[in-house]
Amino acid sequence: MKNKKFTFWRFWEKLKEIYRPFFGVIAVIFLLMLLQEALALISPYIYGKIVDGILQGRAIMEVIKLCFLSLAILLFNEIVVNSVRERIEIQKFEFDVPRKVAEKTLSRVFEFSIGQHENQNSGIKKSIIDRGQNALVELANILIYQLVPTFLQLGVTVAALFVLAPPLGAVILIGTLAFLVVSFYTNYALRDELKKVRDMWVDSDKKQSEFLRNVSLIKMNAKEKEVVGEHDRNLTSISFSEKGLWMKFMKYTQIRNFVSSVSRVAALILGIYLVYQGAYTPGFLVIVLSWSNNAFDRIWYLSAAQRRITKLFPELKNYFALMDISPDIKEIENPVVVDNFKGRIEYKNVSFRYPLRDVKEKKVKDQTGLKGISILIEPGQRVAIVGASGAGKSTVIQLLIRAYDPDKGKILIDGHDLRKLSLNNYRKAIGIVSQDIVLFDDTLRYNIVFGTSERVTEKQIREAIKMARVDGFLKGLEKGLDTIIGERGVKLSGGERQRVGIARALIKNPAILIFDEATSSLDVENESLIKESIEKASKGRTTIIIAHRLSTIKDADKIIVLEKGKIVGQGKHRELLKTCPAYQKMISIQTVIVGDIDEL
Repeated sequence: MKNKKFTFWRFWEKLKEIYRPFFGVIAVIFLLMLLQEALALISPYIYGKIVDGILQGRAIMEVIKLCFLSLAILLFNEIVVNSVRERIEIQKFEFDVPRKVAEKTLSRVFEFSIGQHENQNSGIKKSIIDRGQNALVELANILIYQLVPTFLQLGVTVAALFVLAPPLGAVILIGTLAFLVVSFYTNYALRDELKKVRDMWVDSDKKQSEFLRNVSLIKMNAKEKEVVGEHDRNLTSISFSEKGLWMKFMKYTQIRNFVSSVSRVAALILGIYLVYQGAYTPGFLVIVLSWSNNAFDRIWYLSAAQRRITKLFPELKNYFALMDISPDIKEIENPVVVDNFKGRIEYKNVSFRYPLRDVKEKKVKDQTGLKGISILIEPGQRVAIVGASGAGKSTVIQLLIRAYDPDKGKILIDGHDLRKLSLNNYRKAIGIVSQDIVLFDDTLRYNIVFGTSERVTEKQIREAIKMARVDGFLKGLEKGLDTIIGERGVKLSGGERQRVGIARALIKNPAILIFDEATSSLDVENESLIKESIEKASKGRTTIIIAHRLSTIKDADKIIVLEKGKIVGQGKHRELLKTCPAYQKMISIQTVIVGDIDEL
């Protein structure tokens, strides 16, 4: 998969896509801001008239009336217009943007295939998403509360000055354009160094994420000081690069500040000259000075905003690049929806070779998965898949859950091509129990019910609990099903976590049940309990078991032996003992190590 070239215009297209739901609200906010900026020009204009009135000797009441008029305009602007704008911002924009960004991000991430997620570094991915979401929210605030008001005031001020005094309008316009040219050139000149620093931060976040995820390992090996030192060295390197970058930025800032100062003084001198020439009154000079000062003061906001946007751009670019990745697995239009899966599975000459990727989509290496395998599993059969590490056992399951699609051949579910099935509908019919059970830091009930999107009754939960043998430890929990089991189920033992995984798989009453090395890391006692759970759970449904231990696989209706991505044997336990050398070798090694000779 290749991403499109990420140009400046493509960047803005992606921004428009994110903020499109808020275009109507933003337009209203902009109109109110424009009204505020226009009203803000009236008070300085009245001040100029007040000065002229005093110098011309007008009646004091006329001058005081102008003062009250200025106050009325100020109050209307601040209390009425500003209040309406802030109310709209609070109710329709400020708090809705973060929610919408998070929703859109999560929805997009869930479009990626299971395989894409498994082959991407979770630390890098989380760093890019976190920084990107924060950058999107901050950028929205910068645009609405800094850049837009600044450009609106500059536009209104220059337009008003062009109407009253075209030469002064030209000076301020030229000064503003020169300021912006220097700003844009700064971004262009420092773009590569900014990208380098941002990539360094992403790598640092990845490493910190790994440190936090493996705190127990670090403490167990007394590596706290070494890890802190390593992380500090990384941050020191980043800090050194950032300091050099922003020192260069300061040089460009000085040039920009020089342009602003010269423009401000030029407007002042020209205004004084026009007054001395009799073209305008002293009151007009007050108007000009007030308007031009407000305009150039706002230009300084551009400096801070530009500096922050410069830092945000690489974060947004990485975020959009991630969000722009095409999903590996896509549904066809109008996919097949099956009302009641029977559980018949057929692999027809399936071959698969998949690349390992990082989050930036750089190909690392190719890894052969399967080579022309054909398997038939009838509804209700219990089938075991065995083989050495790397033989392709997990790949068979990955293709079955459609984490990937085969390169050649096809997989049929109840006679339907898996690629034509509705994924949501199909995956509801699958229950999977892996070696490492993923649990949420929530209640036991939440973790079990998470297996289904359907409404379940207390009776259904109790049935799943009983079948999975969760009831064996449930009474020992302080709040039963409502006990918080901790991050990754830390309050449960390995065997208990496995039983929760089985209950979660059973709660959806799946037509196809998969056990992927579900007993490999358990002791004999827990293995016996899980084996009993598997036997109960597999009744009446198609069951696939990936396992090494003889006690788990010997009673299967069919055993499939894999070696280097090929099937080298199929049949029952005793048949394979006579016909399959690879199976014979696996069993002989296990009986020597475990002592299961009687099981033969």
